[in-house]
Amino acid sequence: MAAVGDDLGVLAKMKEALGESVDGMSERAEIIKKRDDCLFIKDLALGGKEIAALGARGKDIGEILENLLEVVYENPQDNTKNILLQKAKSMIDSKER
Repeated sequence: MAAVGDDLGVLAKMKEALGESVDGMSERAEIIKKRDDCLFIKDLALGGKEIAALGARGKDIGEILENLLEVVYENPQDNTKNILLQKAKSMIDSKER
């Protein structure tokens, strides 16, 4: 896993998702690093190929992965293949409506 401090974009996304101050974000980032939580799309239990298999294409795959990362920031225990597949399917279904 990459060093937490290396990617300020990740901290900004975490701040937006969690609504915390920058100081609080640094503390949270250290906790996440120690617990080995998911920080990047590559750390998700689900990848683009699985999302494509659900019927998503092109930019939609990336958007779904970003949304799933936000889900996992808020609920680290949801970083399982089964849960993320369900959430991705729900995102695809809601776009089709």
